[in-house]
Amino acid sequence: YAYTRNGQFTVDALGKLVDREGNILDIQFEEGISYDNFSFSNIEFLISANGDINLKDGTLIGNINIYKATGDNGLLSYNDNLFIPKEGQVMIKSGDVNLMQGCVEMSNVNLVDEMKDLIVMQRAFQLNGKGISNADEMWSLINNM
Repeated sequence: YAYTRNGQFTVDALGKLVDREGNILDIQFEEGISYDNFSFSNIEFLISANGDINLKDGTLIGNINIYKATGDNGLLSYNDNLFIPKEGQVMIKSGDVNLMQGCVEMSNVNLVDEMKDLIVMQRAFQLNGKGISNADEMWSLINNM
């Protein structure tokens, strides 16, 4: 098992919910339902804000579990957007869930602003370097007098 923050899932040829790498989404199915006897292909389903998966007629299929790690730095990067818990790390099922079907979280980074800030920081670093070089030259001149 691995955990991901990527919420973009599709239905594969076998009728399973998978991420872009083909990793299968672990669903807590209702009793009597599993990936072995149920296929998401050719059916319409809805995912509610709390993670419940329902057919259009309201039949509950299962629930998408959302987990969080206890403490900071509890997960190790495993692969492209996959994480595995560190040894002894406890994963807790989160009750604070707000899923939105058909939506993907946008990046909260503005690339133009970040590049501008990077250039400003580079220039500041260069300016500090020049200041230190000039101070060294002046101390060298004073010491040689």
